Amino acid sequence: MLAVGFEEDVETPLEKFPPQRQSMLFSAMMPRWVQKLSRKYLKTPLTIDLVGDQDA
Repeated sequence: MLAVGFEEDVETPLEKFPPQRQSMLFSAMMPRWVQKLSRKYLKTPLTIDLVGDQDA
């Protein structure tokens, strides 16, 4: 769902937030653009992976 144009919808409000703030970004999946977004807008992003890479 996020791959169909929501990246801009998520980034637009983030650009308007004040630089001094506490932010948390939650995502059920971590596509490359979400990882890039977290590095761009979060100071020390922490990723908690509850599933990890598993073979089906």
